[in-house]
Amino acid sequence: MLAVKKVSDILKKVFDNDGINIVNNTGKCAGQEVFHIHYHLIPRYNKKKSVSNYIENIEDFHSRVIIAIDSLSRKEGSNE
Repeated sequence: MLAVKKVSDILKKVFDNDGINIVNNTGKCAGQEVFHIHYHLIPRYNKKKSVSNYIENIEDFHSRVIIAIDSLSRKEGSNE
């Protein structure tokens, strides 16, 4: 769950979301299509804004998340 927390923090930094849904579908009847454990992290907002306010396309999303991960990695590395 530490990885989920770290990714949640990255999404908050990148998308300024007010909350997040963490979803895990377990079992075919629950909608699981890829049969290994994985989580969906969905940014949520109180106001009339959404992730689409923050990204132009999937490449923009990817680059913003990578930049945030790199920044977090450097910060964690300097604390060791």
